[in-house]
Amino acid sequence: CMFHTQYDTGLRISELISMPKGALPPESLYLDQNFEFIPLYVSGVKGRAGKTKERVTVISRALLNRIRKYHSTVEYRQAVQWKVNDPTKPAFLTSNGIPWSLRNAQKQFKAAVHRSGVGDEFVTHWFRHGTAFSVLTSDIGKDYSDRMLAIQSMLGHANPRTTEIY
Repeated sequence: CMFHTQYDTGLRISELISMPKGALPPESLYLDQNFEFIPLYVSGVKGRAGKTKERVTVISRALLNRIRKYHSTVEYRQAVQWKVNDPTKPAFLTSNGIPWSLRNAQKQFKAAVHRSGVGDEFVTHWFRHGTAFSVLTSDIGKDYSDRMLAIQSMLGHANPRTTEIY
C-alpha cells in the first residue's frame, strides 16, 4: 500500500514515510464519485537552505479507498504508540506497528525486487519516474505542455528543466 502510494503520487520515499495520517484528504472528498483525483498537500523535502517546502500532488480516489481499508485493520488501529484517530500517526507503519525509517523502507523494497526476479537495479525513486510517465502518456490537459506543467507541480520542481528530464 505504501509503495503503491509512492507510485500513484510521485512522492519521494522520505516524504512518504514522514507523511502523517492527518495529511490525507478527508473521506468526504473521495467518497464523491465526481472526483477521480483529489489534491494531496505534502510537506516536501529539498526546499532551500535545508527547509521543507509545501507542495501539492494528486492522489486517486481508488488509492485513498485502499489506504482507508489499511487504516481500518486491527494492526494499524492498535499500534501502541498512538491513539486510534491520532492525525499525527504516520500514514504507513511497518508490520511491527512502528514508523518506517528511510533505510528500512529502501531495504524492504530491495528485498521485494530481489524476490520478484526482475533484477536488483530497481530503486524506490523510480516510482517518481513512473508517475511522470503515466501523466505524460495520459489524456490530462490539452497537450504535452499541460502534462509537463502537471508533472512539474506534482513532483515539486521549481525549475521546468528538472521536469524535462522525465
